[in-house]
Amino acid sequence: MRLLLSLLPLLLPLWLLLSATAVAALPAASASEQPVPQPVRYGVLASFPPFQIWPQDGVPGGADLEIVGEMARAAGLVLQPVRYTDYRQLEADLAAGRIQLASSMARSAERELQLRFTPPYAQFQLALLTRAEQPSGALLPDLAGRSIAVVNGYASQAQADRLFPLASRVVVGSPREGIEAVRTGRADTLLESLPVLVDIIEREQIRGLSVARRIDAPSGRLHLAVPATQPALAQRLAEAVRNYPPLRVDSLVEAWSVRAPDSRPQALQLSPEDTAQLAAWPAPVVGLVGRDAPFASLNAEGQPEGLSVDMLRGVLQRLGKAPRAWLALTPEQVPAALAAGRVDVLVGADEGAESASQLRFVGPFIEYPTVLIGRPESGAFDLVQMYGRRLALPPGSAARPYVESRYPGVRIVDCPALEACLAAVRQDEADATLADVVSTMVAMARQPRADLQVIGAEAQLRRFHSLALPERHAAMVPLFKRALDVAIDQDMPQLKNRWFSRSVQADVHKALLRRYGPWAAAVLALLGALWWLHSRRLWAEVRRTQAAQQAAERVGTEKARLAAFLAHEVRNSLHSVIAGAELAQETQGAAAANTASAPAPSNAARLAEAARSTLRLLNNLIDRDRLDAGRLRLHTEPTRLMPLLQAVAREMAPAAELAGLQLRLQGPQPDPRRQVDALRLQQVLRNLLSNAVKYGAATPGTAPAEVELAVLPADPLAPGTVVMEVRDRGRGVAPADVPGLFEPYGAAHRDTASAGLGLPISRELMRLMGGELTLQARPGGGTVVRISLQAEPLPEAPAPAPVRALHVLVVEDAEVLALLLARAFEQRGHRVEVAATVAQARLRLAAGGIDLLLSDLHLPDGSGSELLAWARAELPAPAPWLLAMTADIDTEAAALEGALVRAVLQKTGDAAALAERALREVSA
Repeated sequence: MRLLLSLLPLLLPLWLLLSATAVAALPAASASEQPVPQPVRYGVLASFPPFQIWPQDGVPGGADLEIVGEMARAAGLVLQPVRYTDYRQLEADLAAGRIQLASSMARSAERELQLRFTPPYAQFQLALLTRAEQPSGALLPDLAGRSIAVVNGYASQAQADRLFPLASRVVVGSPREGIEAVRTGRADTLLESLPVLVDIIEREQIRGLSVARRIDAPSGRLHLAVPATQPALAQRLAEAVRNYPPLRVDSLVEAWSVRAPDSRPQALQLSPEDTAQLAAWPAPVVGLVGRDAPFASLNAEGQPEGLSVDMLRGVLQRLGKAPRAWLALTPEQVPAALAAGRVDVLVGADEGAESASQLRFVGPFIEYPTVLIGRPESGAFDLVQMYGRRLALPPGSAARPYVESRYPGVRIVDCPALEACLAAVRQDEADATLADVVSTMVAMARQPRADLQVIGAEAQLRRFHSLALPERHAAMVPLFKRALDVAIDQDMPQLKNRWFSRSVQADVHKALLRRYGPWAAAVLALLGALWWLHSRRLWAEVRRTQAAQQAAERVGTEKARLAAFLAHEVRNSLHSVIAGAELAQETQGAAAANTASAPAPSNAARLAEAARSTLRLLNNLIDRDRLDAGRLRLHTEPTRLMPLLQAVAREMAPAAELAGLQLRLQGPQPDPRRQVDALRLQQVLRNLLSNAVKYGAATPGTAPAEVELAVLPADPLAPGTVVMEVRDRGRGVAPADVPGLFEPYGAAHRDTASAGLGLPISRELMRLMGGELTLQARPGGGTVVRISLQAEPLPEAPAPAPVRALHVLVVEDAEVLALLLARAFEQRGHRVEVAATVAQARLRLAAGGIDLLLSDLHLPDGSGSELLAWARAELPAPAPWLLAMTADIDTEAAALEGALVRAVLQKTGDAAALAERALREVSA
């Protein structure tokens, strides 16, 4: 490999020359046909083996160069490597866009703010590196007082912050510098990628170090990264990553890695030096710390037993040693025993900062999580919720420094051991205690405590079991580590099965069963009988409730159907009344034109206004229900505002005349087409003008009685904002009463008949259209209601082609409205026939010759939608245009548009506008 790297500077220019010659020899046509690869500046670290290697004055190499190069070719890219010696500079240049690609990047929330990542193309473990004489791999928050080297800017730095929040830091610039910091004692541990550490250690033959632990973490997933401003490049590379074979990644990483010897051999191999060292070491005295079943405790005969005891025996056996004696110690007796040299090995000792100066820990060989134990009613599930509460902990607990530093609001109560801590919680001297899950289960099995339970867990804290040697035996630590690795691989499954599968305190359980079993059986039988009786009554009540609920739902459904039917029929009747009144007005207007006197408001005008007022109230009630249920939908179309406003003004003019008011209209200038829901906007304007007419009678001393509908000039900076105002000179509204006007069923003037629906519904309709409605007092008396909505001007559409004379079939059971529709179509040059039922319409359609079918959806002998579906499926070509009309465009009616008919039109009482809308749909 070194020979190949030394020859690369000589071979690379030759390869480039041959490539240039070959490219020059290709025909010009082929060069023009092949796509030109996109050049991409690719950041490469000078020393990040085995992934990225670029010696000074050398050529780049490493597994990433081959992997990314093959992915780039698949994505149509050509790499331009850029050498970096500082990782943070590489990341900064990538975020700024000075380079376009980097590899071996770990994904994090902070980086995602500036970079885009591909899916991971490789997954590797992290490793905790220590010196061989301090091989502890316990993931304690403070690392038992030891320091950790972190590579500045690397993803492993975030993992170190998460796993070891209380450990002191030694910041280094590269993994190689971190290894050197551990080797020289400047730092005690290093957390970094396992392949990187193994490659550097084996390549440079660095001795005296040990991989104490391997960790699976998200930072072990390697991604390609590009600047956030390059989404297309990220997409191309992501596709290349998904198509890249994973086995190819493994083979390339293995090819560029220096193979490390197996760290866990099947059997312990001792060198002559190891044998001599063991021969000089006397048989050890083992200290048994505490009483921690099933790990390390004394049985009834006073002999040591437990998983930790058996693990130590296995380690000593592989070293050719046996315990000389066992010495039972309490945690408080350990320092004195170590100082006197009375023990040579400890089992059951907890690793912590206070013991780091006296002991060297080897392991851990087993670990498990820590749980929070308390009373069921405590309401705390983790340490965050223990703020201001009492937590019972032994003085030597490994969790104590973590709690004191990270959760200072938790009050710690001293207790000598777990049993005492549990007693403190039961006696309300503490609110909870922390203990490992195994010790907790053993304690609960030994003495059941119904008033205590596991109420939460603390993921950051774990219990570790290790072996410990005094400082005077530090030279034996590497041998113990090697023997422990073999013992873990070969003995741990059997030890777990032996110590975790057998019953704990089986004799206690049997005694409890014999004593309380009969009573418990009797109580259970009684409870079972009571439950059976209760269940029968409960099921009977459930069946009665379900039957009543189903009956209520049927009644509700029938009521809703009846309400919909009545609403449709009342609307049809009101439309007929309005249409008839307008027809009578036209007749009276023609007669009045022959007289010289000014026409007075006619009974027909009063009748039309009364019908419109009733129709507005009905529409508001129905829309109130739909808004509450979220079923109201908008139907927008390109519309000019002036015709829309003129139609509303014509409709409201008779009401204003009856009230002695003058209605003035100020339209938009200019009036481009805008995408709006014309019917809903007209509904809002009708409500506002109706209020203005109702309350707009001039007060004494004010300006002449008039109502204004004005469109304000457009703002050049916001041409899409349309603002309209409805102004009156009536009695006005006090500022304190304005909020109540927008509450459903609220009204400012209780002496005037009002349902209190118009303003709340109008504001909700405007908000549904993306606008707003406000009300304020008008200077000089009266009110001003302003509405605004967003409707961008649309480009002018070409003039529609003139519609040829059509043969129209109107299917409508309201006789007056059908007559006015027929008249409106005839005035526009079309021939019209009218049918009042589905049967009549089918007969006429079957005869042929109909160009446009306009049908109501609710007919006396059937559904208009069924008639339209029949016409669509059965009529021969050329089929007529199909349009539907209804007084109530609900969700079901709107669903017909596009699927069955060209459009669904809403009946408003203005037959001419309805006919004009139908002809626009046909000509569109």
